[in-house]
Amino acid sequence: GNYIKPLIVENPTKNSIPYQEEIFGPAFTTFKCKNEHEMIEIANDTKYGLNASCLSNDTHKAKSILDKVDSGMCSINSCFTTHPSI
Repeated sequence: GNYIKPLIVENPTKNSIPYQEEIFGPAFTTFKCKNEHEMIEIANDTKYGLNASCLSNDTHKAKSILDKVDSGMCSINSCFTTHPSI
């Protein structure tokens, strides 16, 4: 009976909770960026940095971007997942 409706947060402001905090549950935050530099700047503007994913048709470009992102785990064209038994 417990259900949380999925949520998409678009372009949260820098001082908002979705920008500053980790969001758990069926939630997704998106940012519209002017260029690659701004995208990397936003990705690195966090005190957490547990996981980063890059979705792209150009995997070499995606790797180049993720090399500049300060994150514990990075993945290309997927999300990092673990099995509960691990």
